[in-house]
Amino acid sequence: MRKIFLRCMVTALAFLPLSAMAQKEPIKIGIVQAQTGALADSFGIPSAQGAILAMEQINARGGIDGRQLVAVSRDDRTSIEPTVIAFQELVRDPDLLAIIGPSTSGAAMAVRQIIDENQIPELSIAYGTALTASNYSWYYRVGPSLETGNQALLAAIVKHLGKGQRLATLALADAGGNDGARDAKRRAPSYGMTAVDSEDYRYGDTDFTAQLTRIKSSGATALLSLTQGIATNAMIRAVEQLGMDKMMIVGPNGLADAQSQALAGNRLNGVVFWDYACLDDPANQNLPALKRDYLARYNKPLSNGAINGYDMMRMIGVSLQSLADENKPLTRANLNDKLDHLSFDGIGTNYRFTSEWHNGPHLEQIPLCTFQNGKRIPWTP
Repeated sequence: MRKIFLRCMVTALAFLPLSAMAQKEPIKIGIVQAQTGALADSFGIPSAQGAILAMEQINARGGIDGRQLVAVSRDDRTSIEPTVIAFQELVRDPDLLAIIGPSTSGAAMAVRQIIDENQIPELSIAYGTALTASNYSWYYRVGPSLETGNQALLAAIVKHLGKGQRLATLALADAGGNDGARDAKRRAPSYGMTAVDSEDYRYGDTDFTAQLTRIKSSGATALLSLTQGIATNAMIRAVEQLGMDKMMIVGPNGLADAQSQALAGNRLNGVVFWDYACLDDPANQNLPALKRDYLARYNKPLSNGAINGYDMMRMIGVSLQSLADENKPLTRANLNDKLDHLSFDGIGTNYRFTSEWHNGPHLEQIPLCTFQNGKRIPWTP
């Protein structure tokens, strides 16, 4: 009877589809982004969606060595405590090879020890300067940092207005915002500027009249506004109400993100910002296909946050594929080694990571954009 049973089993296996016999365990990638909270609409949700879109495209091409990528998603709620809990949970799964996120610099700093102790690569949009100052062997910034972004923006002010400008800053009172404001103030003299005022705000603030009144009194001719979404809207409305239309306004990509545009509209005309790509750049041949695919998948227009998430997942994908091509085990350590030597052409800029540089694109690779009547186009002095 045993021999008959074994012959039947062999016969049955012979008729199984090859895909069932060759099925491999999936590769898990963590996504910890704000799905609720202050940064959900402007960055967290689009970033997660962009990452999922890239993952689906990789899987549609056969995955990595026949293994499908699977997202393990958590909501960081634009807050430190939920981020720490999410990371603590995810790193315990040995089959999870990398984490994309979180959304804020403070939360990214809070989980630094977790990723170091568990030796898992982390890719994030967080742009606080401290994130790549030290102990960043497992952390990769995908997008300009505040310090390189500040250099690009301060240079833009000089190109547009000349030297001798009076610089004010408006920043979120968190690790990233405070770092960015201090960095700009420190760099201002080397660009022939005087730092005259530094203002801050909290998540959820909707009235910046007091801050902008003080900035106006300082005689500022340029404002570095480290804002996005609701905060950008509050800033630009105060600028308009106080008649500060001659002041040049510069900032990170959140200054003119989709939520900022929806709230402030053409009040944003003329602001200058760094981004992952100028969304309406007619010369960027990567954008049309991604815009089409994102619209088909999510029924909404592409945003800069989605571009960032898309590029982060593709970085992981090409690094894993390189390991598979070399017949190397797909492990956290091997993936980190590939990321540590990664040269990658993103949708709008280039990344060249080395052991000494995990700090996003180099200064000369940062796209500078301006907002004009609903379009984000390359900025020229």
